[in-house]
This record gives sequence, structure tokens and C-alpha cells, in this order.
Amino acid sequence: MTLNRVNSDTASTIAGNLKANGNIAIVNPNGVLFEGTSKVDVNGLIATTADIDNRDFMAGKLAFTKPGNPNAKIINRGTITAKEAGLIGLVAPHVENSGIITAKLGKVQLASGNSFMVDLYGDGLYEIGVSDAVTAQLVANTGSINAEGGTIALTAAQGRDIVNSLITIEGELKAPTIRQQGGKIIIGGADTVILSGTLDVSSGSGKGGSVDARARKTMTADATIKADGATGGGDVMIWSDDHTDLSGSITATGGDGFVETSGKNTLSIGDTTRVTTRGPKDTTGLWLLDPQDFTIGTGGDISVATLQTNLAGGDITIESSGGGTAGSGDIIITDALAWASNRLTLTAARDVLVNNVVTVSGTGALTVNTATTNGADTGVSGGALKMDLDSSGFNGRIDYSA
Repeated sequence: MTLNRVNSDTASTIAGNLKANGNIAIVNPNGVLFEGTSKVDVNGLIATTADIDNRDFMAGKLAFTKPGNPNAKIINRGTITAKEAGLIGLVAPHVENSGIITAKLGKVQLASGNSFMVDLYGDGLYEIGVSDAVTAQLVANTGSINAEGGTIALTAAQGRDIVNSLITIEGELKAPTIRQQGGKIIIGGADTVILSGTLDVSSGSGKGGSVDARARKTMTADATIKADGATGGGDVMIWSDDHTDLSGSITATGGDGFVETSGKNTLSIGDTTRVTTRGPKDTTGLWLLDPQDFTIGTGGDISVATLQTNLAGGDITIESSGGGTAGSGDIIITDALAWASNRLTLTAARDVLVNNVVTVSGTGALTVNTATTNGADTGVSGGALKMDLDSSGFNGRIDYSA
């Protein structure tokens, strides 16, 4: 690796061409700006505000452990390309990409932090840390990042005194399968994650790749996420430690695709949400929703219309956990619900309450589990399956028809 250290009171600006057959590190504690006119073509690139000790560098230990300006930025508006299987890493408290970054079969990592280690031929960037001097972190992508058969990671290091950490994605992240090598997109570490772009790990010939997006507090996802595969759907995880708000499109078609959308306390599914895991010849994958508790119906966590529409796209499991700050572990159906294909599984930490008519027809199926039951169709033990009853009779019931 060639080390380019800039000792300046201002950020470095790269506006032209930078070409190299090897790996390049650009270090400026006050930041680096790649202008829209810049074109970088290298084996691998590290651009960071964190410095490295001379002795470590000469010994081949790529430990960037000297924090720079806590408000410094690495910004790319140009085109950065790594050779096949190369690494591109942009690391600073504030990182933005509005340009084009490409690393076929390689790794692209945008990380908010000011210390890290580098493994050029294995893990990429690791042990990413942030000092107490940093009070705000941002990773933002409005451009295009491409890593066919590789890994794209947008992360924020976790510090003790951070006031706010945010990851926003409005552009494109693409890591499709190539040469039977599935792509990966990893997003996490920030308090708040906002997904509103396109995340694509699909495959035209093999199995879809994986998307793993997590937030420490709040996740807002109205992105288009594709994990489709010709021989099998991929895996998609949307998770937060507090609240998740989902309103986008997720597809993991091809058979055995898996989508999990979780809010450790609360989970809200918007009316525009579309999740599809169906495969060939009537095979299907699974969409798992696992909040604290969950209400199906008007004013609830998902509308009946949205649930019915998405049941046409594959099996759905709603699994409440209970025991948190937001709920008791109940699953409640308040409006009339009907569907004719695929299986709906309701697994409650406490009770399943049916306060309206549930109609299952055609090839549709229903499984209800509460507390300690083991998955018998509408069989209940431990907790309770409760039907609403008033003076006129049962308001809640379950009807089956062929």
C-alpha cells in the first residue's frame, strides 16, 4: 500500500484522474473531497481522516488509530473504481457518496468512525471505532455503489457519547450474484437508519444474496429491495432495537426466500408495503414479522387489505415476543380477514384475540400458536385463542372453505 499523508488545515480536494496498479491510502485529518470531475482507478483505496503510526505502516500493520478532526468529512462526488476483488473504504465521522463507486467481487465500505484496522485480502475494514470527541455521525448515499458478487457495507461505529448517528440511503446499492458468488449488503450501527433507495442482491442464474439492515433505535424503510434468484430467493433482514416503520417493496422470489422485518418494541407496516417470496410451481418462501405485540385492522400495525395483498405473495408468520416496553405479546385481529392462498401463522407470546370473522378458502391455511403450543392448525394451549362475544353472539370466528 502507498500512503499519501496530507498535513493541512483544510480538506484535500481531488478533481482529476488518479490511477495506480496498487493500493492507495489518502490520509487527511481534516477530510478529503473527490469532486464530480475526479476519476479514481486503483487496485484498492482507503480515504480517511484517521492517521497511522509510521512504525505500524512500515511493519505492514494497517492500524489507522489516530483520530482526526471530529467534524471532518470524506465526500465522493466522482467515480471510484477498484480492480477485481479490491477494497474501497471511506472512513470519517461524516461520509457521503453522491458519485459512482465500483468494486467487482470486492468490498465497498463507507464507515462513520475515526479509528480502524485494514485487512486488504480478507475482512476489509474492521475494529472500526469512534472517539468521545465525535458528537454526530453520518453515512449518506445518494449515488451508486456497485459490488457484483461482493460486499457493500454502510456502518457507524458505536461510541459512548454520540449525540446522534444516522445512515441514509437514497441512491443505489447493487451487489448481484456473479460466478455463483452471492452479494451482500450490510447496514448498521447507527441510531437511525433511513432506507429509501434501491438495494439489489438479485441473481439471474443462481440464488439471491443477502441484505442485513439494522438500527439501534429507529428504522424507516420505504426502499425497493431485491433478493430474487433463479434457483432460490435470498435473505432480507430489516431490524431495529426500538421501532421499525416499513412501507417499501421487498422481493425474494425463486423459492425459499426469507424476509424478516422486526421492531424490538414496535413494528408498523404501511399500506404501500409489498413483500413477495413466492417461487416456481406454487413454492413459497416466508415473511416473518416479530414485534412485541401486533394488531391487524384499522388503526393497527397492519391493515387487513395490506395483509391480504401480501398473503398472495407468500407465507407470512407474525410472531409476538412480549416482555418489552411496548406490549404484552398479544396478536389481535379487529377487522374481517379473508384470503385464499398461502399460510398465515400467528404465534403469540400470550394470546391471539379474534374480534372479527377470519375466512380461509382455496389453498389458504391458518396456524395459530399461543404460549407453548407447537403449531397445530388453530390448536391452542398455554395461552388462549379468544373469540369476541356479545349479546348477539360471536363477533369473532374462523371459517374454512374449499
